[in-house]
Amino acid sequence: MWKKHSVRPAVTAVAAALLLTLAACSEDPGASSDKNSDTSKYQKIAEEAMKPVTEFKGPTSGPAAQPGKKVVFLACGFEAEGCNLPGKAAAEAGKALGWDVKVVDGKFDPRVYSRTIQQAIDDGADGVILDAVSASSVASQVKAARKAGLVVGSYDSFNPVSPTGTTFDVNADLEGQGEAMAAYMIWKSKGAANAFILDAPEFQGPAQWIKKATEEIKACDTCKVVGEQDFTAGDAATRLPQLTVTAARQHTDMNVMIVSYDAAMLASIPSMKQAGLLDRVKVGTFNGISPAMDLIRKGDLTASVGGAMEWGVWATMDNMNRVLAGEDAVEQNVPIRLITAENIDSIKPGGPWTGDIDYKAAYQKIWDAK
Repeated sequence: MWKKHSVRPAVTAVAAALLLTLAACSEDPGASSDKNSDTSKYQKIAEEAMKPVTEFKGPTSGPAAQPGKKVVFLACGFEAEGCNLPGKAAAEAGKALGWDVKVVDGKFDPRVYSRTIQQAIDDGADGVILDAVSASSVASQVKAARKAGLVVGSYDSFNPVSPTGTTFDVNADLEGQGEAMAAYMIWKSKGAANAFILDAPEFQGPAQWIKKATEEIKACDTCKVVGEQDFTAGDAATRLPQLTVTAARQHTDMNVMIVSYDAAMLASIPSMKQAGLLDRVKVGTFNGISPAMDLIRKGDLTASVGGAMEWGVWATMDNMNRVLAGEDAVEQNVPIRLITAENIDSIKPGGPWTGDIDYKAAYQKIWDAK
């Protein structure tokens, strides 16, 4: 920000003109130097993330479907589409593999998670998949499952792989999601993003993309993080609507709010709109679920970054098949996409972003190989 300078009487006309220009800049609260206001690099990152997926970059070969396997898919909670859709995708992929797949509603409750894993052990399952479930919250049960010979995979969970923890972990590019969101907000705020960050640390995957988005905002010389707040899934419909409104009113310079996942804001967006705050605050979330797509269409949500959820589950099932066949899990390269007003028309109304191409055929080609 330029500051006014005192001027001596003998100053030249050219210098005086320059000083008047600098003073004018100081009166504009959004002004910044040419160097710092260049958002071209952020625009490039955001526009790249906004492009549709045009090719399959996952594995092209692997073991055929292993016959007669029993797998339990533990979804974080059916109440949220970000957990419900993966459960449906697991059932569909399991059918393609010829497996007995049991999908369980975890109800966002570690006690249910624990019981489900123990039941899988007792039932002689071949594997368990944790969907957006932190392995640390069920560490003893995961350890027991591994000891009993079960393969324990995870999707969208950012769980560490270890001999007593998860066997493999599949995620869409977590840092890429956070970087894309931050880049878009910096670009659209013309290099002056004043962001409030809402993090849900109970979910390790979302915590990683929020961490990256926060780092990118802080690394921008002309941007700042005006506040940070943690919340839980239980807060989404109760505490969060008032929290978001209060935060925006307290931080009068806030023009960006970045939140861990779409579903958390479904009750808050209407509250912020009613309070007249969406006119000055751009809201960005993650997951790319159906309600978020609808909010972007209506102009109430600025952006959502999604990892192709159902694609990610098919990728996870592919890795489960590989490990059950005695092979190693592989990098699946599950894609991400930034959805905004600029590209929302490319998403089918009434549904989430699912990946743009026929990824299922690519996996079925591998599994059907003789």
